[in-house]
Amino acid sequence: MNTTAQGHEVPVDDLPCGWLRLEPGGRIVQANVPMAHLAGAADGLEGRYFDDLLTLASRVLFQSHLSPLLRLDGDTAELSVALRQPDGRPPLDVLLYSCRARDAPGLLDFVVVPIRQRRRIEDELVRVKRAADQAPLMVFQLVSRGGEPLHFAYASQSVRLLYGCTPEAVAASAHAVLDRLDPESARVLCSALARGAEAGSDCRLDYRLRAEPGEAPRTHEFVATPRQQADGHTLWHGYVADITERLRLERDAAEREAARQAAQLRKDFLARASHELRTPLNAILGFAQLLGQGDPGQLRPDQLQALATLQTAGRHMLALVDQLLDLARAERETGALALRPLALASELAAAAEAWQGPAQLRGQALSVELAPAMAGVRVMADAVALRQVLANLLSNAVKYTPAAGRIRLLALPGAAGRVLVRVADSGPGIAADQRPHLFEPFNRLGAERGPTEGSGLGLVVTRQLARAMGSELMLDDTPEPGCRFEFQLAQAEPAAEADPAAAPAAATARAVRGCLLYVEDNEVNALLMQAIVALRPGLVLHVAPHGAEAERLLDEDGLRPDLLLLDLHLPDTSGHELLQRLRRRPALAGVPALLVTASTGADVAEAGGDFQGCWCKPLDLERTLADLDHRLGPDAAN
Repeated sequence: MNTTAQGHEVPVDDLPCGWLRLEPGGRIVQANVPMAHLAGAADGLEGRYFDDLLTLASRVLFQSHLSPLLRLDGDTAELSVALRQPDGRPPLDVLLYSCRARDAPGLLDFVVVPIRQRRRIEDELVRVKRAADQAPLMVFQLVSRGGEPLHFAYASQSVRLLYGCTPEAVAASAHAVLDRLDPESARVLCSALARGAEAGSDCRLDYRLRAEPGEAPRTHEFVATPRQQADGHTLWHGYVADITERLRLERDAAEREAARQAAQLRKDFLARASHELRTPLNAILGFAQLLGQGDPGQLRPDQLQALATLQTAGRHMLALVDQLLDLARAERETGALALRPLALASELAAAAEAWQGPAQLRGQALSVELAPAMAGVRVMADAVALRQVLANLLSNAVKYTPAAGRIRLLALPGAAGRVLVRVADSGPGIAADQRPHLFEPFNRLGAERGPTEGSGLGLVVTRQLARAMGSELMLDDTPEPGCRFEFQLAQAEPAAEADPAAAPAAATARAVRGCLLYVEDNEVNALLMQAIVALRPGLVLHVAPHGAEAERLLDEDGLRPDLLLLDLHLPDTSGHELLQRLRRRPALAGVPALLVTASTGADVAEAGGDFQGCWCKPLDLERTLADLDHRLGPDAAN
């Protein structure tokens, strides 16, 4: 539809908006095609009244406000109304613009513009502002100009939470915020803004607020980007966030990681130190034991005494190495032990039996005493950990109790459902001022100045093991002479009666025969193994210094061993990897293999599952020979 104005044809149907011409009463005289589309009228709009196109609310607005205004003036701009839509679709928001028709006196021209995009943008701006006001960080626009006070052109409502002031206050002056910073932080921020405005670069920094009495200072993060204005001002767009908690979490995470790395380094160091110390100890104690197996008449009394001293010193050094590893293991595995029911009476009897000899040599009386209610009681514990706890406590009692003293190992009713185990002695006890340092590693509480040997680690290890079993090692502070160490264990269900027919058969020592392949790169360790095996004339030992030589002996010399002895760390491979290769040989698939190592770390636990046993250096002569007799004797097949 086209119309003519002052002799010129106006293509109104080509307009990008709706157009219509009304009579003063509101009846539509003409309307272009876009207007018909906006109103959803396929048959055109001529002859209809304009307010029929509107929603009820917009019709009231048109009749009460717009119609009288048009009669008086005829011109309006940006009046928002809503057009009804067919088929139940939502109304369409439009803007009206009107003026008197210059080519048709008495008529009015209207331009109708949809505002879908504008309404969407307005709604989005409202949502953005609401989100900014509700966010924990402060969104802002900051105005700066050299020599003039700073002020915030805009600040979200979070300024109240972060700085305790209103958006109106910071709009008047930025000092409402700056005064909350500590003086040095305020100076640094203002200097950074000045440099950033001059260079056109972003400003990113952290600063601290003044601390309230009794509170730690909080830290805020300031991030802003500058934009130069035509009037010479710099408009900064950015945000401020409280990062105090984030920094704390980052510090905690860094400390945890540092602690983890330190623990791993300590673990690796102790494992390496153990290996390096056990290797020479293997030779020292091994050959000392071999010398002790000879004819005593071949050695002078002073040589026999020197040999005994050598063995005692070597065992003391080995005990120190073991205690260091026990301490590291107990700290690492606290709470990780698998507890199972154990017969308390037999555990206490076995522990006491192991220390009866040393106690008798010192003229001490060592007894086990069970309260009547403790007969037949079982406790939830780890067997190895419990035996070590008892051994450490009895060892201390024997060492520090004087000759003719008394040591008692007692089992008493404890807290509900628990059993109290106590080791009491009649020794000198521990002074009150020393008790706070009782469980400090390497602190012997002055005993290092006396004749009794020790490392200061036994009680530390003992407490860690007790904790791993859900208990706590305590020193009873009753005013009695001596020491009374005690801990409590959970009581288990009573055990079922044992089957008398299940008694183990007695072992019989028989002559042993067989061929052994020992893969070991340390010459001294190899010599020691040769000397030990030589005590069993029926055994033949072949030694290979590395994995390649072991495989050469098998391939070229046709060696067929009955037992494999493999060191864990070899120059060209590991004992674990070498065993995997040897197992792929049909002739060796079922040959027993033992791990012979001075290591005690996780690598031993990982490799140990592929071996039938482990000999830990330093080797114990009697145990090594007994194991050889068991594995290669006439009954080995059983």
